[in-house]
Amino acid sequence: MDIACGAGRHAIWLYENGWQVTAVDRNAEAMAQLRATYPAIAAKVADLEQEPYPRPGDVYDLIVCWLYFQPSLYPAVREALRPGGIAALCVRTQGRFAAQPGELRKCFPGWRILHQVETERSSELIVQRPGVVR
Repeated sequence: MDIACGAGRHAIWLYENGWQVTAVDRNAEAMAQLRATYPAIAAKVADLEQEPYPRPGDVYDLIVCWLYFQPSLYPAVREALRPGGIAALCVRTQGRFAAQPGELRKCFPGWRILHQVETERSSELIVQRPGVVR
């Protein structure tokens, strides 16, 4: 799943590399274009502040949320990743929707850190959900 995917840069890369992909963004035009160009990508229109994603019961191996920060989504992300699943996240650390230093990491306590970089402009975090990989 690619949350707040915009034009679908990550969703397209994942699809072209063999993944089954669900892409979510509030921009209906971008989702229509993504659907038209890549019909196998499940492109969904949703205002993430009104319709949280992933939804209850959704299960994913990988969830990407790049350059979008909405902490209220992270409980659903944690729940939707299967054991051993990976969340790849990046947030800005400056500007209107900025995260505080270390804030992103605090949203995934006890998860294995695969990659973490914080700069004055952004914070990247790739974590793996604990548990048995099936």
